[in-house]
Amino acid sequence: MEDLIFLETFQAKVKAMGIKIAEELPQYKDPFPVKPGKLCFIKYSELGTWDVDRIISGRSFLLERLCNKINSMICKGNAEGIKRMIDKIATGRIKSLSNPSAIPSKRYLGRGHFRWDYSAVTLSDLELERVRLYFGYK
Repeated sequence: MEDLIFLETFQAKVKAMGIKIAEELPQYKDPFPVKPGKLCFIKYSELGTWDVDRIISGRSFLLERLCNKINSMICKGNAEGIKRMIDKIATGRIKSLSNPSAIPSKRYLGRGHFRWDYSAVTLSDLELERVRLYFGYK
């Protein structure tokens, strides 16, 4: 009986961690202050990206994709691979990625930090810095 209770609470804790990461990781600490209906000026040197959604919301679409990958790994029971993946992303390692399910052709997806939705995802320097800070690599 204790084993069943442990499994139930363990699964709940793992899912809660996935939800916490999905809420916190894509959020930058300081979104640019944008007032609806007002003209705002932002210095180009502070911009870092042309991603309008990130500028307005303070969230990164690519980091949300990383969170989706992490949650998918949790649901598939591959949670032990998350730390290794984050270690490689935090070092800035870019690798050539292909779609392993497209055998025999193994369709080439491009170069990126990780693979998600049949595409290679490459994070910007600002997003890499956010990953390092969030997971404690600095």
